[in-house]
Amino acid sequence: MLPVKTAAAAITNVFFILILLITKKYKKDMNFLYEDLNPDKFIECIKHEYKKYKILLNINISLGYYFKGDIEQSYKFLKNIDLSEKSVLDENSKLSINIRKAALLNKIERKEEAINIYNNLIKKDDFDIEIKNSLENLKMDLYYENDNEKMINHIQTLLQKETIKCFVIDLKFQLAKYKEKAGEMEEARKLYEEVIKNGNKLYIVEEAKEKLKNLIEIN
Repeated sequence: MLPVKTAAAAITNVFFILILLITKKYKKDMNFLYEDLNPDKFIECIKHEYKKYKILLNINISLGYYFKGDIEQSYKFLKNIDLSEKSVLDENSKLSINIRKAALLNKIERKEEAINIYNNLIKKDDFDIEIKNSLENLKMDLYYENDNEKMINHIQTLLQKETIKCFVIDLKFQLAKYKEKAGEMEEARKLYEEVIKNGNKLYIVEEAKEKLKNLIEIN
């Protein structure tokens, strides 16, 4: 599944003053995941420091569980967020969360539900660039997951723009899997080794170790 960062950043304007007040601390806390690649420490911190702010809490805990590899839990926390007309969230935030929910549903083999969300979302046509990019990622996940060449090109394009470490490592793991499927074993091996070396406590480190072991045994 390609990363959808907008959900992690989906904070309505209601929280703008709050975020200004805690910007330095919030950035530091996010870096437990973004740069330190430690989902458990990140989740613990978010639960302790932001329990008063339910939307912020659910969005970020969902992200933490994604990087722990617990996709069901990740989806559960996003599902807890009120996206009705009564919600305090702005429209872009709601779109971001729905895109992320669809991506997670696809990953837990509930593809039909994910496609339904996607089809409802694209009925609108006034998206900003970030939402458009996230919808494109979702479309790739839903409709081109078996097209190795197209996915490789898409992920390589994303990697050229990405700067946050946890997303970079995640993209490299996805790229390695598609390289392996395409028969580009040496490139896949190097990418798996990079994920293992730099991924710290992300769940994909263990998956990369297993993938690399299988590659070595085959060759």
